[in-house]
Amino acid sequence: MTKRPVDVRERVRQEMVADPRVVEAVVAAVHEQVPAYAALDDSRLPEVRAIAAWGLERLLHLWATDATLEPSDLRRFRGIAAARAADGRPVRAVLRAYRVAATVLTDEIAARAPRLIASDALALTRMLLTALDTLSEEMATAYAATSEDLAADRDRALRLLLDDLIAGRHASVGALTDRSARLGIQLPDPACLLVAEYRTVPT
Repeated sequence: MTKRPVDVRERVRQEMVADPRVVEAVVAAVHEQVPAYAALDDSRLPEVRAIAAWGLERLLHLWATDATLEPSDLRRFRGIAAARAADGRPVRAVLRAYRVAATVLTDEIAARAPRLIASDALALTRMLLTALDTLSEEMATAYAATSEDLAADRDRALRLLLDDLIAGRHASVGALTDRSARLGIQLPDPACLLVAEYRTVPT
């Protein structure tokens, strides 16, 4: 009898991992509720979807097995945070996206409530609170460290900002304000960016 909750959770985990609709629901919710993600172009969605799929699988595994985040999980979260610092996505937006994903995960599990009992819900709550607290601290630290490194290499940071402006990536007001402040620059408001191709003219 003591194994019953974990057995049921494992069946729910397998069902949700096999259902692509769950990942799509997470991506849609993040896109709708987090402006920094709504501004992403379609080329970035596969990355968002891949991270969502991995994150859901890991959280469901933790819930099903009463486990905690492993060092390899933390390394990946730190890597994600460093990448977001490099591309200028605000860390608060990244962490909000994880909270939105956790809400969707909770709703999806609740939809399967007839098979679950109170201890399952308590285990889910405990796991999510612990995981979100841990990954928030790890990601915020990694994000800050990467931001400091980029600020020290100002020329590179300016090139990255210009590349993103040209491509229209992370061009929300909040993202641009954060990056500009870190670099000690002020973009004109309103602004118009003209991109011209340089060609030599035969003489």
